[in-house]
This record gives sequence, C-alpha cells and structure tokens, in this order.
Amino acid sequence: MCGIAGFIDPNVDKGEFFINKMMNSISHRGPDSRGYFEDSELGVYLANTRLSIIDIAGSHQPIIDNELGKVLVFNGEIYNFKELREELKLNGYKFHTDGDSEVIIKAHDYWGNEAPQKFRGMFAYALWDVKDKKLSLVRDHFGVKPLYFFKKNKTFIFGSEIKSILCHDQVDKLINNQSVMDCLNLRYLSSNESMFQNINKVPSGSILQIQSEEMSLHKYYQTNLKIDHTKSKSYWINGIRDRLDNAVDYSTTSDVDIGLFLSGGLDSTSILGTLKNLGHESIQCFTVAFNEPTDENKFAEKTANYYGYQHETIFAEKNTISNLPLAIFHCEEPKINSLQGMILSSSVSKRVKVALGGIAGDELFGGYWHYQFLRCFQYISFLSGLTNFNLLDKVRNSLNPLNGNFSFDKYKRVMQMALSLHQPEVFYGISRNCWDLNEDAKKNFFDQKFLDLQSYNPSLREYQDIFHKTYGTVLEKGMFAEFMLKLRDDFLVNDDRTSMAYSLETRPVFLDKDLADFAMRMPGKNKISSTLELRPLFKEIISDRVPDFVLNKPKWGFAINPVEQWDKDLKSAASSFLTKKRVLDLGYIKWDIVKKLINLPTHKKYLWHYGIVWQLISLHLWFEIFINGKYPNESSLLKDYY
Repeated sequence: MCGIAGFIDPNVDKGEFFINKMMNSISHRGPDSRGYFEDSELGVYLANTRLSIIDIAGSHQPIIDNELGKVLVFNGEIYNFKELREELKLNGYKFHTDGDSEVIIKAHDYWGNEAPQKFRGMFAYALWDVKDKKLSLVRDHFGVKPLYFFKKNKTFIFGSEIKSILCHDQVDKLINNQSVMDCLNLRYLSSNESMFQNINKVPSGSILQIQSEEMSLHKYYQTNLKIDHTKSKSYWINGIRDRLDNAVDYSTTSDVDIGLFLSGGLDSTSILGTLKNLGHESIQCFTVAFNEPTDENKFAEKTANYYGYQHETIFAEKNTISNLPLAIFHCEEPKINSLQGMILSSSVSKRVKVALGGIAGDELFGGYWHYQFLRCFQYISFLSGLTNFNLLDKVRNSLNPLNGNFSFDKYKRVMQMALSLHQPEVFYGISRNCWDLNEDAKKNFFDQKFLDLQSYNPSLREYQDIFHKTYGTVLEKGMFAEFMLKLRDDFLVNDDRTSMAYSLETRPVFLDKDLADFAMRMPGKNKISSTLELRPLFKEIISDRVPDFVLNKPKWGFAINPVEQWDKDLKSAASSFLTKKRVLDLGYIKWDIVKKLINLPTHKKYLWHYGIVWQLISLHLWFEIFINGKYPNESSLLKDYY
C-alpha cells in the first residue's frame, strides 16, 4: 500500500521542488520509504510513498524496468500476483523482486490494456512507457483505491489524494458548485468529480492514458446488472460460500500481521468465521465504542471470544465532533460519517499494518433497512398507473421539507416517497436523504446568490439511467445503484482516507471481483424476503460458521448516533461554529434555515435534521481548510475554527 503522485509538465523549471512537495503531502499513506522517477527533459515525474506490506525488503518504488522501458508507481495490493508471476515466467519473463509491483509491469507488456482485468485486489497505479512516451493511470474494478487527475493545457497532474495535486502551481482552487449542491443533498459526491473544478477521479475499472497531450479513456471492466433467475437456491449457497472462502484467503496475502474490524454483525463475523475455518490462528479484532446505547463492543468481544481470537475496544472521546477538522482534511470532502474510521484507525495502526473489513456486504446481500422500502415498492408500484403523474408530482413538490414546522418533515418525506411510485430513483433518493426534488425546495434552502451562479443538475442524475435503463426489480436496481455509487463514492472514500491517514491498509473482503460479480447476479428475492427479512439467504450460507447470537442480532454497525451526539457536542459545536457572519460570508445557505436547525431541541424525530446540521458544519469547515488555507494538525480541534 502506498501513495502515488506525479505530473507531466514540459515547461516546469522546479520539477524536483514540486515532486518533493507532493510526496510530503501524502507521506501519511506511505511512511516506510519514498522515491521518484524523473525525465527532466520531458518534464515527467512519478513519485511514491510506501507502506511496506509485501516483499518488504524489495519492491521499492518506483519500479523501473529498463529492458521493457517502463516505470511504475503503485498503490494497493494484487492478491493473486504469485499465480500471475508463474504464468508470465512460462512466457519468458524474468523477475528481480518477490512482490506484486513488478508483476504489473510484465502483465501490461504481455496483455496490454487487458492486464488489469486479470488482477484480483485493490489498486491504483501510474505506468510510464518510456519508448512510446505514454502515461497510463489505472484504477481497480470497483474504485477501492482513489486516483485523481488534473489537466490544463500541456500540464497533467495526478495523485492518490487531491492535496498532492494542489501542490503544483498550475492548479487553481476553483470551487465546483455542483459538488456543493450534491454533497448537501446526498452527503457525498456521487460522480467522478471533486469539490474543485478540473480535478476529477479516474473512473473505476478504467485506464486513463496521456500521449502527445491527448487524453483517452479505456474501460477494461464494466459492472452490469444481470440477474440470473434460472439457478437453484443450492447453486447460490454453494457458489457464495466457495467464493467467500477464496476472497478471505486472498485478502490475507501479507508479510505483516493482519487485524479485523469487528462489529459483531453478520459481515465482519462471517469473515472471522471463515478465517477460523481456513486455519488462521492469529487475528486481532478491533471495535470502536462511543459510550452510547448502540455500542457493540461487548457483543463484538463475545464474538471474538467465541472463536478464540484477541479483541480490543477503542473508546472514542466524549466530544467526538471536536475531531472533525482532521477528518475533513483527510477525506477532502464535506463528510459526516468519517469520524468513526479516524478514531478506530488511529489506534489500530499502532497494533497492525493491515485490517480486514466487512464493507460492501450490505450492498451485495441486502443488509440495509431501506431495502425493505424498495422491496415494498414492487408490491404497490402498480398504483402509479391508476392516477395522473403530473398530479402526483404537483402534490409531492408541495411537501417541501425544511419549510415551515420541522416537526412534520419526517411525515412529509414519507408522503413524498408514497407519491413517487412512478419515479423509483426519486423513491430511492428520498430513502437516502436527498431532498432537492424541485426548484422550490432549493430556493427555500439555498441563498439566491448561490443559485444564480449557474444552472444545477439534479443530485439524483447518476441514478436515473440505472433505474430506467437496466433490467430488474426496483429492489435489484436500488441495490445495484447503491453498490455502484454510494459504496464507491461515500463508504470506500471514508474507508481509504481514514485508515491511510494513519498508515493503515484496510481491505474490503467482499469486494473480491469474483465474489462481487457472482453476488450481483443473485435475485433480489434472495436478499430481502417476501416477509421483508434482511439477508435471508446469506444467513443460511454462513449459518455453519457464525453463532446463533450473531445471526439473530439487530443491525447497527460502526456508526455514530446523531441524536446522542446532538446532546454531547453537535448542538454546541453548531451554535459556536455556524455563526451568522460565517454563513452569510460563504453565501450558500439561508441564515434563517441554519438558525432554525441549530435551535432544534433533542428528539429522535429530528434525526434527519441533525445530519443536515452536521453536513453544514462540514461544508463550512471544508472551506476554512481548503480555500482559506487553515490546515489542521494532529492536535487541531473544531473549537480552533470558532
């Protein structure tokens, strides 16, 4: 695991200065060693900061293959590299290291742009072809590892994090106002854009190539929704079980000790049970607790003891929100669900270098409660044909949340869902907090000066094609959309940034390509039953390796409860940080709305509203950090920004 960065700038006269500055900005991603390649005549620089996991003594980067004329900087792990290396040896290739990095170079020489399709793992890398003067940026199948780029005239810059791109003097900090709109609606950026204009993500499953100043995109892998209704129940049970075994086995590829993020829920426990079945005796389990009623540390400890593994609880400080500046700095987006990862990783990184996690299990097998709404949709959607769509839209749009008495907003949102039977993407979006369903809602919340800056696309724009141009039930489409968008652009961003902030590699076991591809073909009825039971088939699949007290446990997960947090420090932080001057100076949100939200009492019916307040704090804090340049250090607290 590493951080990578680099640029092509034929006119650069301070190349060494910029590349060192870029490496410094991502040193937390790889503190073990660092290095860079340069071709000063062409203005080509490739850099790497390394966290040594595989072939610790060798595989120092950049990897330079003089015989093939290729240079590589690589972030991630290729779990099946030993198999690929043997195949490449049979085809005449010689190796000088024992790691996975060199395999990437030889694989590209042999298979060309189809090489990434053969990799099992998580990866983002840059490959420079010295002979053809071509740079290839490659991102893994599902977007586990981040990779950003910037292009302006003849200058092209890339990096694992935006911070490294901002180090170059050709980059202007221009705000992407569409991203501001999106993050306040979805609480993440569901696109390949960023908070900055002209800084974008390399799409998952893609190769972005730069040659002679021309940029082209090659899609080597396409995730499709192809439900298979012809297979028997036993086919799915045996297929998932075998692939889960392989995924867990591959994810333990390492030359250092490995830990596990354990909530005591189905996903992390199924990994733990599989590790036990595979004969792994030394796994350290870690859980985070917030001194709240929904804490799962006692349950996780019971689960670890059941298998005979070590367990440790990481306790959060009482004033959790105070740590938000560092979380926003590392995530580089205004996010509200990153603190738990920061708290956990900061301690776990002192024990191990690698931690397995159960992320993506819910999306693949049906673990979220709002999937029950999507299952119900197919039972009642026929009603949409009995009325006038225009009438439904008119009534729904009149029920703007955040307009009037907040006590009724919860019921307004339920009614909006009921009136969206003819628009499944809207039905889904409301279940996932989106609220800007029409111009009136936007005008009620956003300052008119912000709305006048440009025309804005709907925050649900990326969901429309999935719901209207793919085959499947609304449940299957919704779960697919969740996998393709929210998982990639929200949860995986949190997972990578909060762990790598402390030089900890996290591995999402369920995002093994073979396991995920297979699971996405499974019909939705096996994921949410007709009686609305969550994950019925998955429970059956893992029943022989997971105890009954886990199978029957209610779901919560590594989450902070906003209602509990409101009393602890969220309300006081909002009152101190979201001042009238700060809100008006930024000029994005109406102060009257902010004031009403801050003055809300404590009640579980305002759970959704507390999330909006948290998101508003994060947005204003993002501006303080990345636009005003008030960068935090390890000891910075939110009160330092009051």
